[in-house]
Amino acid sequence: MFATMGLAAALFLLAGATPTDPPPPQASIDSIRAQLFYELSGTLSGNIASPPSNFSGWNTVIGEGEAKEAAQDLLVTVRVKGHGADGFLTEIPLVITARNAAGKLLGSRSVTGILVPYEGSVATALWINNATCAGKLTIEAKLGRQVKKVTVALDCGE
Repeated sequence: MFATMGLAAALFLLAGATPTDPPPPQASIDSIRAQLFYELSGTLSGNIASPPSNFSGWNTVIGEGEAKEAAQDLLVTVRVKGHGADGFLTEIPLVITARNAAGKLLGSRSVTGILVPYEGSVATALWINNATCAGKLTIEAKLGRQVKKVTVALDCGE
């Protein structure tokens, strides 16, 4: 038994890893998107999250700024990409949060058991009600040690 364990440890070390190295991630956060829900048509806007968008979200609640029509709600989509695992369920939760500039939590979701395809990606969503006058939003996705953030500016005024 000890000889087998010793052989396994030796092979592990020969592979260039140490017993304390964490295993490589099986999945990573690929992207975060934010889209307005247009109330008249029932459709979604393009991605308004920065970077890369420079969307002007002034008074989107009444369809002003660069909004095509009135919108109050926001759909956040986080894509998780697989890395070589053949369709596996994530054990580590994906945590999505949205906060305003004052740090107030506007929405959050924690998802475990995401079925990630081999070398593909899958989307998980967070719906945020009444977001379009919330000011500057920071949307964050965490998966283990991985963290990705985007911002969305949705201000209102006269």
